Amino acid sequence: KLVYLMTGKEISYSRSTRNFKEAKKILEIKNLTKKGQFENISFSLHEKEILGIIGPRGSGRTELALSLFGMNPPDSGEIYVYGQRVNIRSNQEAIRLGIGYVPENRLLQGLVLDHSVANNIVITNLKKLLGKFNLIDGRRKRKLAESAIKAFGIKTAGIEVPVKTLSGGNQQKVVLAKWILTAPKILILDGPTIGIDVAAKGSIYKLIKDLSERGVSIILISDEPAEVINNCDRILLMKNGRIQEEFSPNEITEEELNRKIKE
Repeated sequence: KLVYLMTGKEISYSRSTRNFKEAKKILEIKNLTKKGQFENISFSLHEKEILGIIGPRGSGRTELALSLFGMNPPDSGEIYVYGQRVNIRSNQEAIRLGIGYVPENRLLQGLVLDHSVANNIVITNLKKLLGKFNLIDGRRKRKLAESAIKAFGIKTAGIEVPVKTLSGGNQQKVVLAKWILTAPKILILDGPTIGIDVAAKGSIYKLIKDLSERGVSIILISDEPAEVINNCDRILLMKNGRIQEEFSPNEITEEELNRKIKE
């Protein structure tokens, strides 16, 4: 109701009822620890699953995400991708393993603001665009950028305009697009709708669910109870660097989850 009154648009929320107990494990974490940040983190992520991680700021959520993306190596613990133990020590290694990461602060970490929309979209796929003499093929670049803009519904005056001229929602779609073009098997979304107007959130949620249906396994980190309840298949509550509880979105209300976060 509030969203409709503010924007004239409805955001369609539908709680997930999917069960992944028998699904294939794509990612498994065992007792992952980074001193002073998080401790003994254990969970699994299944094929096509959207796993929510929620908790107060400072609970270690972003630090955990960075560890899974090779930018904050843990002190101890084990990470398995497709059943194989891996040692992720760089973001290049994470990308090679099929892991993508959309950071919480897209302006500082997710985008090169003064560069064009096209450059930001293709930056993770430069090797695919190399032509003669190892130079970027401008035609391939344009084709890739234009197809991504169309597929993700990015509203822009053109592919060469600076990405900083786009709205927050469209900037976030650019960040999503650049990682989807790497064909990730696991996508970590840290606060994907922070700073985005309520009307644009619905399109981001639809993109997330579409990616899941296409086979991408997703970790959705959020501050908002409604966001994880209405978009995730399971929810982990993280506080003080530890996983405290696990919920099905069908067994907890927004009010109850908000209370648990604040306790």
